[in-house]
Amino acid sequence: TQRGASASRVVADLLYQRAPIDEVFAAMRNHRTMQRKAMAAVASDSYMPNSKLAGSGSANGPGGLAVNGNAPSGDSVDGDGTDAERREASMLLLDAMAHRIEHIVRFIQSQCDFDTLLDERQLNANSDSTMIVPRSFGYWEHMNEVADQLYYFVLSDTISYQDIHERFYSLVFPADSDIHPGSEARKDNSYIWLLLQLLHIEKVAAGPVRHDLAGDEDMLDQLLQMYNERQIVSRDAFYLRDLALQATMNHQQANIRDNHGVKFRHPRMAVAMPFAPVLYQLQSEFGQQFKDEKYALLEGRSVCAAMKTATVSQIRQYVVPNALYTFLVPARETVQQLQGPATTYLQGGNVGYQLLDFINVGGKHRLLQLIYKMMLAHEQGPQFQFDGRQPSTRAGISCVAPHVVDTVYMLLYNAPYSNELMMKEVLEKLRRCDKAMAQGGARFSAANLRWLYTVYQLMNCRLLRFFKYYAHASHLVHHLRHSLVHVTHRQLYRSLECFALCLVNLQHDVGFLQALLDPAYHGVPLTPHASAPGAIRYSKPKHAWFECAMLSRNAAVVVARIETMRGLGDVPGLSLDDCLDSLAPQPQLWAPAVLRYLPRAVRAYYARCAPRASPRVSPTAVQQLVDARPEHAALLHAGDAAAEAALVAFYAPAERQALFLCVVWALHARDTPPVLAVVRRVLLAFPPSQMSSHTSALVDFVVAGEAERGSAEPTDATKAQLDDFMFRLQLVHHEHVVFALTRGEHDLRTDRMRLLLTRHVLLESPQFSQRLDAWHQLDFQGRYWADYGHWEKQTAYLARFPEFFEFEAALDGAPEPTPALSLPVYYENAMVRLLPVLEFALGRMV
Repeated sequence: TQRGASASRVVADLLYQRAPIDEVFAAMRNHRTMQRKAMAAVASDSYMPNSKLAGSGSANGPGGLAVNGNAPSGDSVDGDGTDAERREASMLLLDAMAHRIEHIVRFIQSQCDFDTLLDERQLNANSDSTMIVPRSFGYWEHMNEVADQLYYFVLSDTISYQDIHERFYSLVFPADSDIHPGSEARKDNSYIWLLLQLLHIEKVAAGPVRHDLAGDEDMLDQLLQMYNERQIVSRDAFYLRDLALQATMNHQQANIRDNHGVKFRHPRMAVAMPFAPVLYQLQSEFGQQFKDEKYALLEGRSVCAAMKTATVSQIRQYVVPNALYTFLVPARETVQQLQGPATTYLQGGNVGYQLLDFINVGGKHRLLQLIYKMMLAHEQGPQFQFDGRQPSTRAGISCVAPHVVDTVYMLLYNAPYSNELMMKEVLEKLRRCDKAMAQGGARFSAANLRWLYTVYQLMNCRLLRFFKYYAHASHLVHHLRHSLVHVTHRQLYRSLECFALCLVNLQHDVGFLQALLDPAYHGVPLTPHASAPGAIRYSKPKHAWFECAMLSRNAAVVVARIETMRGLGDVPGLSLDDCLDSLAPQPQLWAPAVLRYLPRAVRAYYARCAPRASPRVSPTAVQQLVDARPEHAALLHAGDAAAEAALVAFYAPAERQALFLCVVWALHARDTPPVLAVVRRVLLAFPPSQMSSHTSALVDFVVAGEAERGSAEPTDATKAQLDDFMFRLQLVHHEHVVFALTRGEHDLRTDRMRLLLTRHVLLESPQFSQRLDAWHQLDFQGRYWADYGHWEKQTAYLARFPEFFEFEAALDGAPEPTPALSLPVYYENAMVRLLPVLEFALGRMV
């Protein structure tokens, strides 16, 4: 007797949740393994005469199961290698998909009025004389989801087109009779629309469909029988769906034998063909507008325009995706700048999210392939094809257009199954780059740095929803580990740091703890049919995961949260102490008020390791250091190259670097502030991963200075100087200051000075208030996919509040040394980078 949920139920639930395909196949593989173990246990307890064992010539029992209780060894146990197992997986997926699709169709029928005829004189705002769209069509999102899943399963040969076609026909006409009571109520053009999506797979159109149309045309006859002629003339008619049969005939007209006689062979075609001229009108309108360079149908801002283009995408193979790519990356060279002459792009159009939602799945797949191949897959930079020549890089164009990057994330969300392979390839390339970082001294080309920065921004600002329930999300920290230590490009590091913070915040399962102690990780598998992974030997890594104090403390909080919610999941060999040990080079000190909210096992760990507080720097000690070391004279008098070199060498050791910002603060408070060019030269020698620790030392120094002066609260001069450091001089980052004040080492409820400084940097700072007001005035939307003018808002914000990454904000003239390569900023700014740190800070202020 089977215990627990059946395999079909598990698969159906995962598909309903839009679980990643790797997770679906892993669930089927695990269920098969448990079933075989149970059968082996039954066989071991069953009596079998020795004569039968001898006759079988094997020590295995029925079905090849070992009688000693052990399952057969080899790939046949855990893999999907045998034909029987593949057929079983195919039937499980087919049953689950058919069951879900049937429920969606019934739901649509319950929400729509297909009995009242359409009055064309009372068309709604979504329709015109050519395209009919109902007032409400939100239900079609469910159809887009199942279409994407079906497309992937057929494309990967997991389910055959013939099986899907037969199953859909059996949903309308059960097997007991072709003329069955209630079949008219079960007819729905949604089934034909789903089959039409699969016809855009070349092996389907050139295989079973072509053979059927060249032969007895049984599939065509079944499509005509499933066609519901009342839907297209009803009150809730939807041409995108109800013209699916006509679009199928148009798409396959080259394969239909004797086009003129097909209506005599299939009399039911007479009820469908009167609406075929609508398709020709849509094709003519689409082609004429594209020829006249009128791009309203390609922009898809209005519902009617988006539906027209989506309907055309169902008729012609690749016409719409190719036109959309030409619209996004035009042939004429109109070069624009992102943030300067080093970040140029080819200006093109902007495609609305509704259009990308409703074009056929094959069109989405094709468009993303074009963008990936031409824009995001080459280490030498974006590729362009002008005047019919081979694709190549173009002098003067170094970056991908912002609207092209927008299209990438919208397509990934619209069709996550069929486009998942592209994301896996991107993750694998990131892992290879990270591995190159681990070897030390890796030098990437300018094009590669731009690619890395573009991808990290895309994942950090647009794909976090995608990664939240991604099957391999818990192990993605392996793709960043060495980059977080060895990246020297400061602009790239800030994006990488923000993404690592967000990625760790997403973790909610014990898989993240396993990833921390899994040194044998070899990347995301490119195919979902890989055999089950073997047992993991957990071990603490030789080097800490995070050198950045902000990342390590945030990871410790996430580990504590997982321990509270899930525990260790009864995973043998997994140690919570090893997980916490691996996060940082030294254990972090937490205030007792913070430890009280952590789980008992985490509190016990910190009690055993007895972490020490970071050393405090007093203003008196800083003044003595400045007076005692002659190298500091270079901070007050510019032009002495030898003195500047001596100052850089003095602060080269890691143990002295935390003092430098304190020295700069003390000198800046005087009437003769330090020379910023010299300050910049010294700061550029510090690793970017240590800047959050150095900022924490500076904040502690400021608090200690106020305490020495006997102030009960920070003075206005201190607040103004802190604002200067964060916003005018940009020597420290705003998010690092927020972290330093709320990092958990001090109890804000008893430390009034830190609490007031936190209130200032988050609520009262004039510089931050200006940025926050500008953010609200520009109206950045939370539903960013619907924010059609996001790029213009981002440009306006950065023009008003420019950001610098190498401490050159207040320098006049060309800084020396020359700043590193400027990278293209699409989504990030100080407000975006503050959000994950603010989430951490709020947890400490509860």
